[in-house]
Amino acid sequence: MRRYKRLSIEGRVDVLRITRREAMIARFRRRTLNGRDVIVDMERGVTLHHGDVLSLEASSAEEEILIVEIIPEEAVKINVKADLPLEEQVEAALRLGYALGNMHLPVSIQGRTLWTPAEERKELIMNVASEIGGLNVEVERMRIEPYMIQHDHEGDHQH
Repeated sequence: MRRYKRLSIEGRVDVLRITRREAMIARFRRRTLNGRDVIVDMERGVTLHHGDVLSLEASSAEEEILIVEIIPEEAVKINVKADLPLEEQVEAALRLGYALGNMHLPVSIQGRTLWTPAEERKELIMNVASEIGGLNVEVERMRIEPYMIQHDHEGDHQH
């Protein structure tokens, strides 16, 4: 924390605002809030998260840090109705997971609530949730931290 305070006082802390998609890309170029043009080059498979800290210079005399800020986006918020019998809650949750998984959608799950990016599939997601039943569905802006099980389409897995 001392290092952050020192760099902040010296004006060497900047903010890098990125989209959820950019957070999952190994290499991209973006301008910071202070107008600095930066290229982020990470190992494949590394995902940036809101609040991550990136160091720009190795030399302590020139050190500058970037605070990653994931830009909020429109998301579909879904949770299972709490007043349903447990068996119906579980069935609704499983059906929802199956449907969203088949659409290969990234999701963020916190407790009993699931969020998925609205993007161009908002109406489809809302229709599927309505057909499943037993779900509360609404749209809001938020930062989505994706929880994704990555897989490829090699071998026997086909769509």
